[in-house]
Amino acid sequence: MPTFFRRSPLRHVLSWAVLTVTAFSSFAQAPDYPSRPVKLVVPYTPGGTADTLARMMAAGMQEPLGQSMVVENRSGAGAVIGATHVARSAADGYTLLLGAGSTHTTPQVVMKKMPYDPLKDFEPIAMIGTTSYVLLARPTLPFKNLQETLAYAKENPGKISYGSTGPGAAVHLTMAHVEQLAGVRLLQVPYRGGGQILVDLMAGQIDLGLGTAESAGAVESGKLRALAVIGPKRLSALPDVPTCIESGVPNCEFPVWNGLFAPTGTPQAVMSKLTAAAEHVLAEPQTQKRLRELGYEPAPPGGPTMVKRHIANETRLVHQVATKAGVMAE
Repeated sequence: MPTFFRRSPLRHVLSWAVLTVTAFSSFAQAPDYPSRPVKLVVPYTPGGTADTLARMMAAGMQEPLGQSMVVENRSGAGAVIGATHVARSAADGYTLLLGAGSTHTTPQVVMKKMPYDPLKDFEPIAMIGTTSYVLLARPTLPFKNLQETLAYAKENPGKISYGSTGPGAAVHLTMAHVEQLAGVRLLQVPYRGGGQILVDLMAGQIDLGLGTAESAGAVESGKLRALAVIGPKRLSALPDVPTCIESGVPNCEFPVWNGLFAPTGTPQAVMSKLTAAAEHVLAEPQTQKRLRELGYEPAPPGGPTMVKRHIANETRLVHQVATKAGVMAE
């Protein structure tokens, strides 16, 4: 599987330096934009990590744009409702989307007819950052690590359960990827939302679930047990939790990311100004510090090209995993 966003520290520093010097030149390309507040649509409910990221970016971009940015939550249908709203909005730079795999890759797996085209209907502005899921276990699970859990699962197919937000959703595909790589079969228990999964996991109603770095507090208090990080590196919030790869499952990565998008057709001068504003914010030390506190690795500068490449790589992985898992679009 491809590895994303790996650069030498020197190249990273030089890239940010170039952006800092050149970013403000982009603002002169669209002197009349923005002349009114810019709306950033979050296709999830308020209060989650994605909502926090959106509000951080909106607050930071206001100064370089010279105009206020407002965040609007439009949740539903696994993020498709909010994404559809932006895709159908005027391509003038005043309605943007906080996107992720749930808006640009996984919907293609479960929806035979989508209300928008993830690639054709959006232009990427910038990648914000990437993170990884953490495989969590109920505190009473008798297995202390991933190796013991997988060993039992191999000998007892379908006996270990995990909470999922539905067939074809990111959680299901991530767990299916682990199953395929490890050669095990787990029992999927569907839920309406991720919050109840963690509640039932702590109560011992299910065996496994996926969380993020925000679960660190529950892990430290003993309410949950972290088995492995499903990504290329350990998370700073959970430094003692090994990756799946360290635990003996090669290529065990499933990207989790967030980026900013505008409707296709937005004038290039406006897109350049938005990208410059976003990457100006992302270059700030306090932004990078906050991203790491949220469990994210700040994305190195790369602009729209990097976002498109990332989505293309993830789309291939998603289709590969879904095909093997027998997930059919409906």
